[in-house]
Amino acid sequence: MSSFHFKVATAKDVEAVQEISRITFYQAFHGQNSKEDMDLFLKENFTATSTKKELADKNNLFLLLYQDTNLIGYVKLSESEAPADLSDLKTIEIARIYLLTNKTGKGAGALLIQKIIEVAKEKNKEAIWLGVWELNSKAIAFYEKWGFQKFGQHHFVLGKDIQNDWLMKKLL
Repeated sequence: MSSFHFKVATAKDVEAVQEISRITFYQAFHGQNSKEDMDLFLKENFTATSTKKELADKNNLFLLLYQDTNLIGYVKLSESEAPADLSDLKTIEIARIYLLTNKTGKGAGALLIQKIIEVAKEKNKEAIWLGVWELNSKAIAFYEKWGFQKFGQHHFVLGKDIQNDWLMKKLL
C-alpha cells in the first residue's frame, strides 16, 4: 500500500523542484504547443537560478507531494498581489499545481487541492485563485469540481505564443 506525504520545499530542494517543474510542465503541455515554444519556456522559467529565487521568496510556498519516496507532484502557492477583482479579499494564488501524468486521475490531485485549502485556511485567507489555460478543459473541469469559478482572464506567454488563461477563484 502506497503512502502519500507532503514536504515543504527549502533551498536544499532546488534540483528536485527544478526537475519536477520541467517534467510535469512538459508532460502537461508539449502535445498542444510547438517544440520551439516549449523549449524556450522551459529554458527561461525552470533554471536553477530562477528556482532558487522562487524558493527564497517569502511570498512563495512550495509543497512537494511524495508517494512513498517518489516525488510525484507539487504546488507553488503565492501570497503576492491578487487581481483587482479580488483586491478586497485576503487571497492566496495557486501559481502552479502539477502531477506526473501517470499519477493523474488517481486521487493525488485531490490531495493537493485539500492541502491547498488547509494551508489557505491556516493563513486566514478568504479566497484561493489561479490562472488556467482556456484550452486545458481537463484542468478546468477539475477546478470546477472543487468549487472554483471563472472570474476573469489574462494573457500567459509560453515561449513566443500569447495564450489566454482563465482566472478562477474559490471562496473559503
